[in-house]
Amino acid sequence: MPVVGLCCHSARKRFSPVIIMASTDKQLFILDVDTGVDDAQAIMLALSQPTTCHLLAITCVAGNTSLDNVCLNTLRVLKVCDRLDVPVYRGCHEPIIGTPTESPHGSDGHGGLENPESVDINLIKKEHAIHALIRLVTEHPNEITLVALAPLTNVALAHKIDTTFSSKLKRLIIMGGNTEGHGNVKGLAAEYNFLSDPEAAFIVLDGFQCPITLIGWEVCQNSWVPWMDYYRRMNADTPKARLLQSVSRYHLQWHKDLDRPRYVACDSLATALAINADVVTKREDVYARVELRGEITRGQMVCDWKRLLEKKPNVDVVLEIDVARAGEMLDQMLM
Repeated sequence: MPVVGLCCHSARKRFSPVIIMASTDKQLFILDVDTGVDDAQAIMLALSQPTTCHLLAITCVAGNTSLDNVCLNTLRVLKVCDRLDVPVYRGCHEPIIGTPTESPHGSDGHGGLENPESVDINLIKKEHAIHALIRLVTEHPNEITLVALAPLTNVALAHKIDTTFSSKLKRLIIMGGNTEGHGNVKGLAAEYNFLSDPEAAFIVLDGFQCPITLIGWEVCQNSWVPWMDYYRRMNADTPKARLLQSVSRYHLQWHKDLDRPRYVACDSLATALAINADVVTKREDVYARVELRGEITRGQMVCDWKRLLEKKPNVDVVLEIDVARAGEMLDQMLM
């Protein structure tokens, strides 16, 4: 049986949940992705919930791999889902400052996939992702939930170009940041998405005017997926499962090399909680900002748990996930 992730902040008060979904109305979503293995799962998950989730668009940004690969990988996922009707937009090819950060998803984001499914790159929309984001939220004010599963470059620059952008969003869900200073991949103290573009993460947390819900690295680690459940899903005899089996080989070897006792499904957990608020069992509102100048802490999200800065909370931080409930959604993902 799946195990519910434990939270090391158990002594803190429970934050009253903000309603993320209506029980009957279909929600409008945009996914901002850097499609590697976990983003592919998140896209499949969003498309597997047609009664509650309408995926309005996907915006691409460099992160797990180059922007060209992100666009191709996204189209391949949509093709296997028979949903090439979902508009895909090409966004930023590098962070605001610096160069892309290496990730554990292989050279192409899908583990050096052999004989990948051919897709028509001309399906990528001509409009830049940043302008598409601004246009879509203007056309659907306070109706769109933006789920950011990648470095926040596109999202931050949309805010910089149009300062009303965030006020027209219904909600921003971020997979990124960390709550306890535990880094991952190349970061000693920072989570990968924030480390990949610290300036973008700072801009979003500092300036956004819509509610922000954030699922950080530590809660994703605690909300682990047992290997037996992961392999059961991957071994399903469906086109989606076969694609994930192919693209996951490099990523799984990385997990094994680190001797991880479980599979960490960050982006699919973030998408699950965006679709269904009941996936979250503990949360807290807190003021958080991103460190930009630290020699070894650049990109780290620092949470003012003790309220020492006397700042109004700007982030609804997820502290615990009901993995069993999320697992029910993941089981539907590959059908």
